[in-house]
Amino acid sequence: MKLKLIKIFIVSVLMFCFLPTLTSASTIYYTMNVGSETIQLKFDEETGTILRSFLQKEVVLEIPSEINGVTVKHIGDYAFSDAYIVQVNIPNSVESIGYGAFMGCKKLVVVNLGDNVTDIGNCAFISCENLSEINIPNGVKKLGYEVFRDCINLSDIQI
Repeated sequence: MKLKLIKIFIVSVLMFCFLPTLTSASTIYYTMNVGSETIQLKFDEETGTILRSFLQKEVVLEIPSEINGVTVKHIGDYAFSDAYIVQVNIPNSVESIGYGAFMGCKKLVVVNLGDNVTDIGNCAFISCENLSEINIPNGVKKLGYEVFRDCINLSDIQI
């Protein structure tokens, strides 16, 4: 009986200590319509970061400049990796694109970056086999390594 109470106490303490790290009050799920499709974005309101997307159909994605009145400033690591995006338009509010943010988006053909993007993370567009066109704004200060590795159809880079 005593051992059982100790186990319950330990589990309770662990849950109390680690539960706040599992969920964050600033993380929300934002639903938006893209054409006839409905997609969800996991968004951190505190940092203005899109953390993850949930979409399974081919779409032309217009990333919003605001979600719930909060400016979208960052596209997080792996946020759109392996998504079925054909074209993505990133607004001027976005300042950075994280590691592998669009990694493996095999349907992606065109990327339009907003004028205020200054940091494109490592491997951001790696393995986007059909990517053929991207504009890189003048303000980009950091272009990570292997950003366009395996983008075998990339033929038009506008700087």
